[in-house]
Amino acid sequence: KMLSKIQLKSTYLTNFQRAYFSRMANVSPDAKVYDCVVIGGGSGGMGAGRKAAALGKKVALIENKKLGGTCVNVGCVPKKVMLNLASYVEEAQLFRDYGVRGTENMSIDWKHFKQQRDGYVARLNGIYANNLKNSGIDFFQGTASFENANEVVTSEGAKLAAEHIVVASGSSTNVPKFPGWEHCWTSDDVFKMEELPKSVVVLGGGYIGVEMSQILCGLGVKTSLVSRGLFVGMVDSEVVCVLLENMKKLGLD
Repeated sequence: KMLSKIQLKSTYLTNFQRAYFSRMANVSPDAKVYDCVVIGGGSGGMGAGRKAAALGKKVALIENKKLGGTCVNVGCVPKKVMLNLASYVEEAQLFRDYGVRGTENMSIDWKHFKQQRDGYVARLNGIYANNLKNSGIDFFQGTASFENANEVVTSEGAKLAAEHIVVASGSSTNVPKFPGWEHCWTSDDVFKMEELPKSVVVLGGGYIGVEMSQILCGLGVKTSLVSRGLFVGMVDSEVVCVLLENMKKLGLD
């Protein structure tokens, strides 16, 4: 009798849940029902999901790659670690003025550095995963496709339904299709390189191109920067002049 009551209660809750979400169009009977489903585990998706969970909502989050988005994986975090290394290399060159010898033949163990940098990023990925768990958010690894306005299916076959679906999937790099473009890197690829190149040409005078070119040049890579239009167009012209002067002192073409 007790088992029957439990089964009856479970059936009642399921039916109640379906009735509550009956205004959702064509939801599959085997779909997991949430208040909110978030597609994308970057800054926007993580923020939206955790805020909804903090307000007492049942939340699921879907991410195809690593948690943290651009900033954690291929942006702010690994870039600033590389910038720190370039800064240390530049400062080491000044040691000669204080009588320190041996900096002329200094070299970078790139394999060791990359391992340390990637390990730091991996720890942040783990922190993001723990944040989801501690917030009571169900995490699904994979991509998501819409079945209808209120239901998505992950690449692993999980069916998720919700009245509110947040699309925070970010964007992808748009590479111009010119002859030989398939041999070029994007800024994402810089973080994958197994060794430092001897020389590099950076196309684009925006803030990403300027940052990357200065970092690579600071690491001893012969670097040229090509800008089609205004150089760092959103920055005041007086600041740009100082920036260009410092870049020339660094040895950047």
